Amino acid sequence: MKIDLEAAIKHASETFPIKVTSDLKEIKALSQDRKIKVFRCVVYFGGTKIPFPFSSVLEGCLGIDPGQVNMGFAFGCGREATIYQVKFPSKLGPVERLENTQILTHWILENAPIYCSSACVEYSAHGKTFGQSALAENRAAALLCVMVHSRFQTISVIPPLSIRKEVFGHGKIKAEEVWKKQLAKAPDGASALACALYAKKKYEKEKAVK
Repeated sequence: MKIDLEAAIKHASETFPIKVTSDLKEIKALSQDRKIKVFRCVVYFGGTKIPFPFSSVLEGCLGIDPGQVNMGFAFGCGREATIYQVKFPSKLGPVERLENTQILTHWILENAPIYCSSACVEYSAHGKTFGQSALAENRAAALLCVMVHSRFQTISVIPPLSIRKEVFGHGKIKAEEVWKKQLAKAPDGASALACALYAKKKYEKEKAVK
């Protein structure tokens, strides 16, 4: 069944309206030694359709969009979400690349703005082949960091199409298109925010079964 993608994206942006309350700013903590650029902003969910996106999870949710050069993190709780857009140095060897991913992920988790109980890490997209080995390594490095933080009650690793379908209602609706006006400079952070919303839904489902 074909959908009007433009209309569907508009509907998703109206369902999850966000406002940037703290503009994207660079954090210098990892920029000197590692040359990792980390930018952070805070967004606020408004509207009435879903007034409290993360309200049923007391401690909040974490979403991660892994990548070789660009990476996104999002912590959501109540009506607010803190978003990180990351840029690694390019053309690194595998050892230094994985070391950077682990150091960054540990640093972000240790300096998290909220306590999280649920996490979702984006898995590889079906059908893509280029660069997937290196991406899988970076994903595994980030995932291991999440796993050693015992705070998380649920951890999911989900393909992007499944995340989009669960959160926005269709697999073709990309987070960076839903929030392109607000998060134009943080596209990976936008994807991470969708992962955080998925983590919230997964947490709710598992809690309901118990």
